[in-house]
Amino acid sequence: MTRLITDIGITFYSFATLGITSYIYKFYPYYKQNLTSRENDQPALSMLVVTIGFILVVIAAILFKPLFIRKFSERSKLFIDYYYWILPFTFGILYFTIFETFGWFVQKSILTNFLKETGFRLLQLALIVFYLFRLISFDTFIKVFSCLYIILFAVLFFNLYWADDIHFNFKISRVTIKFFKKILLFIALIYGSLVINTVSQYIDAIVIASVSKGGLADVGVYTLAAFIATTIIVPQRSIVSATIPVLSASWRNKNLAEISRIYSRTSINLLLIALFIFFMIWLNVQDLFKVLNINKDFAAGRIVILLLGMKAIIDAGTGVNSQKNNV
Repeated sequence: MTRLITDIGITFYSFATLGITSYIYKFYPYYKQNLTSRENDQPALSMLVVTIGFILVVIAAILFKPLFIRKFSERSKLFIDYYYWILPFTFGILYFTIFETFGWFVQKSILTNFLKETGFRLLQLALIVFYLFRLISFDTFIKVFSCLYIILFAVLFFNLYWADDIHFNFKISRVTIKFFKKILLFIALIYGSLVINTVSQYIDAIVIASVSKGGLADVGVYTLAAFIATTIIVPQRSIVSATIPVLSASWRNKNLAEISRIYSRTSINLLLIALFIFFMIWLNVQDLFKVLNINKDFAAGRIVILLLGMKAIIDAGTGVNSQKNNV
């Protein structure tokens, strides 16, 4: 259930962003260079656009619910019972991601990475412990899980706001007026590729839940394998958050030498790190299953670990390639 809520929620999120994250990546240096923090209208514009995007997604979710019922009711009926709880998850990750992006540009990448990588997992672990000790019901577990990113968003928002790192100016600035046509063209160009890229990454569990005989049980097997393989890309996420502001500024200044240096060094370093982590996982995964006494059904996920691990290595070996189109 948690995997399915996450994957469909992130898919909804990709539609709701309306390409705003790329707009922030690309144009933030221009706003910073030409406006004071209080004159900067980019945060307010971003919030306004993603709010419209989220409302459109909510409307679409209501209209397409009969389709989800037809696809999931037979093999994953439990998912239908919690269908609308995808929306709080989408809301949380949508607004958290927007403020995470601004956090990168104001040197708060350590905080944003901690909240996204560690904070989320700690909250999830706490929920699991509460559920195992019967302190909360399964119903409560799923509902609270769907709201975890809202908690993280609230923490990040108040940190940025009270530190005076972000302001909301709804008066259109001269930078927005000057680059308005370029902003629209850029978002239109990037938005489609962002949606396709996100859907390609998260469609797997959705398809498994809708067509596999095992339904959510098979999604659980796949999810464990995917979580293990995801360990490989954790260093990449940290490096991305550190390089985005530098890349954005370098593109603005047309500093091609610096851009080339970043691409080549991240490619080499991430490839070596990914290979090391992958071999540590693959050489020990069978023993890991035995030590943890994991259900034999989950052992079928080893081939998933291999395939997703190879994908992660290829992606890491190309450095911050997925970010170059955004900046």
